[in-house]
Amino acid sequence: MKKIYTNILILATLLITGVAFTACSSSDDSIIEQQPANPGEQVYTLTIKASKDGSATTRALKLETSGALTAYWANGDELTVYNETKGAALTGTLTASNASGSTATFSGTLSGTIAANNVLTLTYHPIASISSYEGQDGTLSGTNGAEKYDMATATVTVKTIVGSDITINEAGASFTTQTAMIKFTLQDDAATPAMLNATSLKVSIDGEDILTFSPTATTYSANGNGILYFALPNADVVAAAKSTTTTALASAKVSFSATVGSDTYKITKTGYPFAAGKYYTSTLTTRKLMTYDLGAITGNLTLKDGDTATGTLDVANYPVKISIEAGATVTLKGVTINGTNSDSYKWAGITCLGDATIILKDGTTNSVKGFHENYPGIYVPSGKTLTIQGETAGTGQLTASSNGKGAGIGGGYIIDCGNITISGGTVEATGGSDAAGIGSGAESSCGNITISGGEVTANGGSQGAGIGSGHSQATCGDITISGGTVIATGGSGSGYSADACGNITITENIVNVTATKGSVFSEMETNYCIGLGANSTDIGTITIDGTTKWTAGEPTEHLKWGDGENASSTTWTLTPKTTN
Repeated sequence: MKKIYTNILILATLLITGVAFTACSSSDDSIIEQQPANPGEQVYTLTIKASKDGSATTRALKLETSGALTAYWANGDELTVYNETKGAALTGTLTASNASGSTATFSGTLSGTIAANNVLTLTYHPIASISSYEGQDGTLSGTNGAEKYDMATATVTVKTIVGSDITINEAGASFTTQTAMIKFTLQDDAATPAMLNATSLKVSIDGEDILTFSPTATTYSANGNGILYFALPNADVVAAAKSTTTTALASAKVSFSATVGSDTYKITKTGYPFAAGKYYTSTLTTRKLMTYDLGAITGNLTLKDGDTATGTLDVANYPVKISIEAGATVTLKGVTINGTNSDSYKWAGITCLGDATIILKDGTTNSVKGFHENYPGIYVPSGKTLTIQGETAGTGQLTASSNGKGAGIGGGYIIDCGNITISGGTVEATGGSDAAGIGSGAESSCGNITISGGEVTANGGSQGAGIGSGHSQATCGDITISGGTVIATGGSGSGYSADACGNITITENIVNVTATKGSVFSEMETNYCIGLGANSTDIGTITIDGTTKWTAGEPTEHLKWGDGENASSTTWTLTPKTTN
């Protein structure tokens, strides 16, 4: 499980030793003050008046009789000190006295090295350090209570040092809270909602856990039915841990998952909503995650976020439409959908209604075939993104194919599709007539195609590329292969007369890629495995193994079999370089 680390400096004592040198003067009557050659550690005393930002409503936490949390300092609260200028922690703490609401006086002795103009960071947290927000138990107080994870910091600048006494430039230290506090009441989404006493709760962002804990019956007895308290890092800390920006978190998927007995409840929201120093009271309505046996389905089914599909769809008696809700992540666990081609069933084997993620359950085999001939096996709507990934071990398998003229994964005949990303699992996609294995069908467009992991096999139908575009006025976006093992086979005359393709990039030193042209029929001797094909006039830059094989405007024959330089070959293979 990935830990979320704050930007709080973990404290350690560090001896700093060094030699101070003075400048020499050419004037004989100069008086030079000699500094100690090795001052080492010294002991200092520091007294600081501390105050809280008036807009903050946490630090330190105090539960009022009204049920509200307020900010206050308590006598005995301690601050640790880090010298930002020296890059070293100071030994010792500053302890609060004369505490009154949001103000207090902190004083104590510190050992280390400090000089005038040094910048000091003062940190309050009730536990030794906060390297992870996991371990909370859902209570406010106690050994693992949420208030233990509360935290505030302030920065001051040293003005003078007289003897061992330090003075600072500021009138006092103004602390900024680094943590948000949340009081959740959990309930289900029934017509008459019922409170839930969860046995575990998890908060994650884009699939990365930032908090897990397991409240007990005692928790609910103390806090009231369904009530949980916990602390979360502020958006800036989360952004730093995820190597992203706070702005990017506005589009992140924040999921809350709760276990109640043998059932799991989950809700996913867009954007990280918790600001530092704020206290939130929320009634969180969650839905029970469902596992659907397709063999028992008698009507159209839309899988929602967190749902699992298993079993074989009874297409003979119930040729129904299986969809994935926009924004949902679903799991395929041994699914078989063998579509029946009929004008009465104008849909794909699986239809994504918006952005979607499909997880292939470890150790399972899944097969999806489209219904109507113009539709793909798995359809991705234009402007949206489908991500296919393996579970933990990545041993899940998926076979996707058309029942006529659609792609295996992507679009169909005159049916545009969006972006396709494959990052794990074993995936085999086979296109129908005039369609790509992964990408667009005939006379249609698809977005970008990205393969970063897994084992991917893509077979184009007649006049369709293995990965890329279909036949006649078909287009595709950028194609990037940066990981995994990829085998792409173009159909006969693959991508013939397609209109446009974006840049094709196969990253050096990373992937195993094998591309093979399809069988050649009559005059159509130009076959595309990845990208476009003959009579194509618009293609971007093609980079293979770090070398540009093609730039826009060059003849299409340069890449007619995927090689770009070896037109007599029917297959090219790219394997990682061996480095010493």
